[in-house]
Amino acid sequence: MHRYHLWFDHRPGVRDTDLARALHALLAHHREAGRLREYAVERRRLGLGPRELGEWHVVAVARELSALDAVFDEAASRGTGAEALHAAVWGKLANVRTVLCREVADPALGGPPPAVAGGHEVA
Repeated sequence: MHRYHLWFDHRPGVRDTDLARALHALLAHHREAGRLREYAVERRRLGLGPRELGEWHVVAVARELSALDAVFDEAASRGTGAEALHAAVWGKLANVRTVLCREVADPALGGPPPAVAGGHEVA
């Protein structure tokens, strides 16, 4: 599994509900197309957490790195519905930080097979 993490703030003047709707629309589009296995949109509570990471956190999960490449390729293409979805999100973000991680439970990294990682099925 590959996880793409984003931490960010919303731009001044952007309503949090508008940002949340745009995020869910974009990520659901990619999940429905089979590029993302799952995703989560999270918001920091009570001011807890490092300020430099921002108030919002998104994690997008894909089985293969090529699936994440397909997400980025579609976002960069012109004339697709995803271009508008992508623009609706990125125009609302500020102070973006990203990380791409590979699950350590991956057998290629010496971990157990995904079906038994952590005692629950993740495949």
